[in-house]
Amino acid sequence: GACSGTSSCSVTMDAAKSVTATFAQVPVFIAPTGPEKIFFTSDRGATTAGQEHIWMANPDGTELQQITSGNVSDFYTVLSPDGTKIAFSRTPLGVEGCRHAIWIRDLVTGTEAKFLADDYPDGDYCSYAPAWSPDGTRLAILRVSTTGDPDVRRVWIAGYSPPAAAVQISTAIVTWIDWSPDGTKFVGATIPSGGILSIDATTGASTMLQSGLQGGVDVHYSPDGTQIVFVQGPAYALYRAPATPGATISLVPGTTNSWSFPRWSPDGLQLLSTRNGFAIWKINLDGSGATQVLAAPPTGQNQTGYDWGKLSASVSMVGSVALSVTVTGSGAVTSSPSGISCGSTCSASFSSGTSVTLTATPSSGSTFSGWSGAWGASRTSSIPPR
Repeated sequence: GACSGTSSCSVTMDAAKSVTATFAQVPVFIAPTGPEKIFFTSDRGATTAGQEHIWMANPDGTELQQITSGNVSDFYTVLSPDGTKIAFSRTPLGVEGCRHAIWIRDLVTGTEAKFLADDYPDGDYCSYAPAWSPDGTRLAILRVSTTGDPDVRRVWIAGYSPPAAAVQISTAIVTWIDWSPDGTKFVGATIPSGGILSIDATTGASTMLQSGLQGGVDVHYSPDGTQIVFVQGPAYALYRAPATPGATISLVPGTTNSWSFPRWSPDGLQLLSTRNGFAIWKINLDGSGATQVLAAPPTGQNQTGYDWGKLSASVSMVGSVALSVTVTGSGAVTSSPSGISCGSTCSASFSSGTSVTLTATPSSGSTFSGWSGAWGASRTSSIPPR
């Protein structure tokens, strides 16, 4: 052939020549139309030290539901663009070293499977921090060898639909990655220079967006791709900036201390973040409307590695029903399986058919006088003073 690339083909006809034009089918992407949900990792309800599972809730903290289970630590959760599945990192308990693998859970069917055959324990790679391509056909991940330095994390890309083996795309060493909404690049925090890189998704070439940050990590694109949000130490405040080299950074007002793991709302108007270590908060970009979404559980770290997005409508009607509890008087109600801890969390979703046991504990100076309500409505704990 006489031409290459994707620009116009100009052929000088001084002899017989042949040119082939190749067209690739563009994946059809249907935006999800279901409810918005937040995803996070929590050890609430863990039966063994070290267990962490993925949980889902409404953006206001209601309808709390445990998604994964088992003797594992699940973290770095991301919702697929079509809202039907999550990708996450999973580590079995009782192993040493970097032993993470990427897993994918179908939120419609409830099935889950390890994504890459050469991840631990079947292979020699440790993979985590997945990021979906905007069309949902590929995943970018950070990978290291199970025998290598766990801090030497480089970006790889693997095909999801259709499946394709993971290929290293960049030599840059980063702590976190997010795929740009237009699919052309990644953003990641560098190790150990305290910078934020833009990495070309095709060539792997990198451009420094920010440098000299004090621990600038947990970086993410806004839904329209024009801005980034990140955490900067030593106080761990939230900052945002245009997604261009050397752009001026701006503190998100009201986030001057102990904020981490920021995520954008689907409309780009709010941020979701951990505050003071364990509780989940959301805040408007101008610093107004700071609201606690979920309090920290009585023990353990409530959340790491969230996402905030829309479910497919096919997920919202499958597999779970809501239980709400109202407490009158002075006391608390907890549930088994975990999910409800009222005082703070008084609504949760459970798989259809699950038997949920509610336990009422009166405060000092009160006694528990009984339940009212029925299954299909709500259970009310009435705890009058003694």
